[in-house]
Amino acid sequence: MARIKATVTGDLNFLVDVKRTTAEVLARTVDMLGERTATRARSGAPRGATRELAGSITYRGKPQRDGYAGEIKIGADYSPYILFGTKSRGLSSPHHPLARDYMRETGYVHRPGPSKLPPLDSIGAWCRAKGIPEAAVFPIALQISRVGIAANDFFFPHVATARRDLVPEGIKALRRALRR
Repeated sequence: MARIKATVTGDLNFLVDVKRTTAEVLARTVDMLGERTATRARSGAPRGATRELAGSITYRGKPQRDGYAGEIKIGADYSPYILFGTKSRGLSSPHHPLARDYMRETGYVHRPGPSKLPPLDSIGAWCRAKGIPEAAVFPIALQISRVGIAANDFFFPHVATARRDLVPEGIKALRRALRR
C-alpha cells in the first residue's frame, strides 16, 4: 500500500504584510473620514459676508507612533464665538456632547456680565464686505459682548459621526484589502 504524506509549512512573514496592510488601511480610512468631516463642516459653516469661516477649515493626517491621527482645524479666530455662542444666548443654545467636552477641556465658559470682545479685525472685514462704515466695528463688538450670540454647532456633530464610523469603515476597508 502506498503512503501519501502531505506537509504544510507556514512562514510568519505574512504577519508583517498584514500589519503593514492594516496600518495603510487605517491611514486611508482616517484620511477619508477626516476629509469627509472637513467637507461637511465647510458646507455647514455659516456663510457670512467674508466666507472666511468655511475656508479656514482644514484637515491633515499624520502618522503617530502607535497609529495614525487626523486633525481638523478651524482657523478663523472668531470660530469659538460661532461654535459655542456667548453669554446667556450661548449658554441656552443646545451643544453637542463633544462641544461641551471641548469647552470644558479648553476652559471656554459663558460668564455673566460683558464677555470678552470678539476679534475686531474679523468684524471689520465683515463690515467692509457688507458696506458698513468702519466706525461701526467697535459698537458691534460691544453689542456682541453685552448681549451675546447663539451657538451654531456646524462642526462637532460631523466629528461625532466620523468617530462612530471609524471602526465599521475600517473593518470594511481591511476586509477589501485582505481579499486581494
